[in-house]
Amino acid sequence: MASKTRLSALFGAASLTLAASGAAAATNPDAIKGDWWTEERDAIVRIDERDGVFFGELLWTEEADAKDDENPAPELRTRPLRGLVFLKGFRFDDGEWSGGSVYAPDDGKTYSGYMKLDGPDTLKLRGYVGLRLFGRTATWSRVASDSYPEGVK
Repeated sequence: MASKTRLSALFGAASLTLAASGAAAATNPDAIKGDWWTEERDAIVRIDERDGVFFGELLWTEEADAKDDENPAPELRTRPLRGLVFLKGFRFDDGEWSGGSVYAPDDGKTYSGYMKLDGPDTLKLRGYVGLRLFGRTATWSRVASDSYPEGVK
């Protein structure tokens, strides 16, 4: 059952909207790039950009041999989660990264998504179905240079 909880907070607890932010909207598309702790600090996600499109890869998971065992495609259930690109297709517009998809390894489903910065070191990721109202928001923290797990950089 460890695999069921390995990324239990990929999104975090359900909520209706992103928390109101006192921080100014991001104006630099690259501000989101870097490494982020998930809410439960059981994974590190590396967000990067290629040709104006942002994506996120699972760089590290607490469970070293975690597999994509909830994937609806049986042939993909043995692939490792480390290295999996699960955030895809995000573009920066008007202070947020939107239009992308979020694959949730804990339930094997893919959701629409958007991301916003709440200050330079806090990221709000929202995955939803249909309307933004129907989803979950996770709060991630930027990985400090001295807080990487051993062997990760």
